[in-house]
Amino acid sequence: MANQIKWGGRSTSTTLASTELNSLTNGGTPALGAEYDNATNLYRWVDIEVVLASFTPTAGGYVGIYMAPALDGTNYPDTKMEHVHELVATLGLYAGAGAVRTTVCGIRVPPSKFKLLVYNAAGANFASSGNTITGWFYNEEVQ
Repeated sequence: MANQIKWGGRSTSTTLASTELNSLTNGGTPALGAEYDNATNLYRWVDIEVVLASFTPTAGGYVGIYMAPALDGTNYPDTKMEHVHELVATLGLYAGAGAVRTTVCGIRVPPSKFKLLVYNAAGANFASSGNTITGWFYNEEVQ
């Protein structure tokens, strides 16, 4: 029988950003989330759940999530949006007040330390608390 590639088991949940997102200003400096060291586990993928506490985005507003690896294990890229970052997700938002809960699956992760960089272009500042990005990591398995 030929080998099959299947999804491996997922890790336990890991908080990738929380208080860094609180009161994140619209159009301001992006927030760098918590460091995740993937140099040992060498996961290839992460699924994320983004929870934004109640706020009022405007029509056409979005949140950009970028990968910010520390390729040398120490230094992270500049957070200025003029510099190139790898966009891993764009969350389109509905206009009007409310909380946001959404998921993005199958984000490729580097075999190094990294952080998620979050850019707020929602047309409004994020709420002062209750914002999180949680990740579950996994690999493929050959069976």
